[in-house]
Amino acid sequence: MKVILLKNLKSIGKTGEIKEVSDGYANNYLFPAKFAEKATSENIKKLDAMNKKNDEKKKEIIEKYDKMAKELDGKELIIKAKAKNGKLFGSIGKKEILQNLKQSGYDIEENSIAVNPIREIGTKEIIITLYPQILAKLMITITEE
Repeated sequence: MKVILLKNLKSIGKTGEIKEVSDGYANNYLFPAKFAEKATSENIKKLDAMNKKNDEKKKEIIEKYDKMAKELDGKELIIKAKAKNGKLFGSIGKKEILQNLKQSGYDIEENSIAVNPIREIGTKEIIITLYPQILAKLMITITEE
């Protein structure tokens, strides 16, 4: 029996794929658990429409992050912190960088920033992963208050 997967199943495939499974497996496990539905012509049309909509949404997201990456690339972010002899009292991490980016109008998730805590005054380059394969290099300059 041909089924359309509604969820990712390790042993069968990914969401939206059409797979051939035994009738008993489909009727006794996949359908009751809502992991799949029968691959009728009507359901296949719905799947195609859903895939088209998802592709358009993904394209919009990629364009948004691509534009943001171009804006952020090479931008310098200045953060003031308390320090003595070039060493910071505490450190500058993801939260402080995110806070400054949000004040500049950029909505970025915390897990997008790859940085170790900064404990010295100076300039450091960090990489922000906005979307898979879309990266932006940002310069962080830490100055003394």
